[in-house]
Amino acid sequence: ILYLDTQTKLRCTCNDGFNLVVILLVIPLRILSNSFYIDLAYYNIGICKVEFFAFYSIRTISCWLIGLACADRFLHGSENPNIRRISSLKTAKITVGSIIIIIPILYGHMIVYMNIKYAINQSGNVVPSCESENDIHRTFLSILYMILYSLCPSFLMILFGCLTLNNIRQRRHIISRIPEDNRIARRTNTQLLRMLTAQVFVIIITTLPQSINQLYITLTVQTAKDTLRLAEENLSSKIFTGMTFFAHSSSFYLFTWSSSIFRKELYKFLRQHLYLNRNRVHINNDEI
Repeated sequence: ILYLDTQTKLRCTCNDGFNLVVILLVIPLRILSNSFYIDLAYYNIGICKVEFFAFYSIRTISCWLIGLACADRFLHGSENPNIRRISSLKTAKITVGSIIIIIPILYGHMIVYMNIKYAINQSGNVVPSCESENDIHRTFLSILYMILYSLCPSFLMILFGCLTLNNIRQRRHIISRIPEDNRIARRTNTQLLRMLTAQVFVIIITTLPQSINQLYITLTVQTAKDTLRLAEENLSSKIFTGMTFFAHSSSFYLFTWSSSIFRKELYKFLRQHLYLNRNRVHINNDEI
């Protein structure tokens, strides 16, 4: 995605970098932890605190940057020049920098309260887990996570997505005949909007269920539960947690499906590399 974005003259966004961290670091570690209980955070308090603080922060920042991208699409496409002027590289740098600083600060209390706890699972085995040792803080963290990771970014995406679509409708009514250069630029903007819409849709449907499920489990932690209910909650947690990985790892497939510009660059990239590989094979055969 980073390579293709560069080739299509689409700026490589900060969100791509955070998603790359999620794909290469967060997802493999979560799979090892959730499926095989292999996680150093379960045996070292320092790693427990830093790992979960970093994971929460990175995933939340990634969603907020998509929400800001939706806002930028609206500002950039507005007919009001004063609103359009807000969409600038300077504003983007300030906003992105603020998000990268504010989100970790909001999750900073995790470093204080996160600890290693031992509990009996549905199989009757004592297993370690890294979670808050304070019941009130655990409830607060679940609510905060749902708001920061799902509700607020999703609200921004839906709000500015609708406003952007409204801008497009107004332009279609006002502008009937436009020069070819403007038509190409508008087609590119439409492709970008389609890519962004697909990514927003996936983020909303994959992050919200996990946050709601986590809040439910936290609020019912003091409720007496039988083995079947514990097994059901454990299964739902694994399913919904797995769904959130699609929000950070499906960009390539979404962009390929929704954007003809992206598909053309992908075909061009594949043709170039396949052609180079064939040339290398022919050269090696000639040398032999």
